Amino acid sequence: MTTSLAPFAGLSQDDFLAAAQGNLPKGLAWPRYQEAVQSAFWRAAGGTFKRLNDAISTFFGSELDPSQTVTYLPAWYARFGLPTIDWATTAQLQALLVWRLRDRGGFADSRYIAMMATLGVGITCAHPGGAAAYALTIHAPAALTADQRGTLVTLVTPRVRASVVLAFVYDL
Repeated sequence: MTTSLAPFAGLSQDDFLAAAQGNLPKGLAWPRYQEAVQSAFWRAAGGTFKRLNDAISTFFGSELDPSQTVTYLPAWYARFGLPTIDWATTAQLQALLVWRLRDRGGFADSRYIAMMATLGVGITCAHPGGAAAYALTIHAPAALTADQRGTLVTLVTPRVRASVVLAFVYDL
């Protein structure tokens, strides 16, 4: 949770009740004792305000941070053009999102290796026949499932130059 939210993140229902009662006028028509109907109303409203405050604290404290988001992870993925990946853990998905936000682009082999490492998949890159600028072979573990292989192809293919012949070999 961010430091700026800390004073407000721990507010209770009673804190909101006290704040509401503190804004009421003085007098017999505005009782402050716990059994009063008005106190019951403001206590119920305080519960709603507490839930809203908790949701706002969570949203600003973690959901806007790509390395911590859970609820908004699909929205982050849609915004940055990442595919839906059903087989990865939440931590791996968060790591891939952070990688995507920090990625500067380019066509270096290390870029593809780092991208797949965030998902726990070790790959190597080779340029067969010395044609480094025109051919790229991605070597990946043979044990990858069909879903994992599809993710590899979906993530790497759009990030390779159009003039490059791309091949995937599952032999590690």
